[in-house]
Amino acid sequence: MYAVVSREKIKLPPGTVMQMPGTWQDYCTLRWQGESYQQQTWSRYFPEIDLSTLIGNVLQAASTQGTGIALRELRQQLIN
Repeated sequence: MYAVVSREKIKLPPGTVMQMPGTWQDYCTLRWQGESYQQQTWSRYFPEIDLSTLIGNVLQAASTQGTGIALRELRQQLIN
């Protein structure tokens, strides 16, 4: 299976490893609205959570404290 990347979809074979340049702050969540993509900082699944800030905090905690602690803190934030 070949990787397919288009405006409408991304299909990758199982086990594909992707490398993205930059840092988390360089990326944003986009949603198709009307005729173009619009930036959004919320999720339809978690509308009360600022995902950009949350993910940035988790990645920062993972780099300084380790992934185990970062994931436990994320779980606690999502439960509360």
